[in-house]
Amino acid sequence: MNLAKKIEAWVQSGIIDPQTGTRILEFESEKSPHLRILFALSGLSGLAIGIGIISVIAANWDKIPPHIKLTNCILLSTTLSVAIYFSLAKEKKWLKETLITIYYIYVLAGIALVGQIYQLGTPTYQGLLLWSVATGPLVLLGEGKFLSTLWYLGLLATYLSGVYELQDLINSKSLEDAIFLLIYICPFCFLFLGYWKIFINNWPNYANTFQRFSWGILILLGSLGSAGWYQTVDENSTLTWGATIGLGLTVLAVGVTRKMVPSIGRKALQVINIGIIASSLSWFLPLSIPHESLKLLGALSFISFWALIGWAAIQLQFKRLFNAATTLIAVRIFIIYLEVFGSLLTTGLGLIFSGVLILGFTWLWYKKSSKLRLLLEGSRGTQNE
Repeated sequence: MNLAKKIEAWVQSGIIDPQTGTRILEFESEKSPHLRILFALSGLSGLAIGIGIISVIAANWDKIPPHIKLTNCILLSTTLSVAIYFSLAKEKKWLKETLITIYYIYVLAGIALVGQIYQLGTPTYQGLLLWSVATGPLVLLGEGKFLSTLWYLGLLATYLSGVYELQDLINSKSLEDAIFLLIYICPFCFLFLGYWKIFINNWPNYANTFQRFSWGILILLGSLGSAGWYQTVDENSTLTWGATIGLGLTVLAVGVTRKMVPSIGRKALQVINIGIIASSLSWFLPLSIPHESLKLLGALSFISFWALIGWAAIQLQFKRLFNAATTLIAVRIFIIYLEVFGSLLTTGLGLIFSGVLILGFTWLWYKKSSKLRLLLEGSRGTQNE
């Protein structure tokens, strides 16, 4: 007996009302793997068609008069708009997803076309900002993870291009502080949107995408921050107000995590807050303290950060993240000996030692994998306490 028949029987028996039955059916259908694959393939085909259209036009760019370019641009955009309208009216979700993806890419091409014809010479970030604002309402009509990922990457590109343009607006002394601060703020902006209750209720797939990618960027920034120890930082090139504001915003983020994610358990909340603080320190600290090039400290900083991520993965039951953490730590240990040791003899001995260490680490991980699985399963009952 499938779910639809069960729900129909429940409605006829008076267990649930018809509206509740419809909502249950819609909720379960959205989790169907077949539907997710359909949306992913629809988005991918839409992206391919959109890029293909741009490629065909680009191949004959010099032969097409400007007025023909603009006319075709308007006609094609109108055709896509009408097609999207009918796909919504007919409730053809996969078709809607494909057409919205095509239109999303096509609008960016149209903005570039107008800028090229009229030689506007506007900065890149302004075109991307117009693209993101103009297509935002349209993209929100979609619901697939592929489209939400594409939109997230588009918004991220818009944000980073705006940060890049700051080099022409801010004096060189304040530039580094501003860039480091704005880059660090970026994932938090998307996180707040991803955990916004209205966003979660109306666009759950979009909210999930924003959450996952933003946490991933925060981890990436913590990893990249260790590279700061490889540089020579004097008193004149250290971060000042940027690091101060960044650490202050970190404290603020830790303070509002409970309100942002009210359903999370106390233990999981503590783990997340520790991860946020570690990422912030790893990003700002190396360039806030004058120092010579400290390669070994940079390597140890990277390993320590990912050891913390591995611990957090165990607490939060993210087995893939834990596997990634252990792999990166092992690889980083191997690279240390290529960086630190200079002569052929010391390098060879270092590589032998690192190889044995990684082999022992791998053996330990393999032997303890069953216990680790039990630990991951056991933390499920404690993280919500």
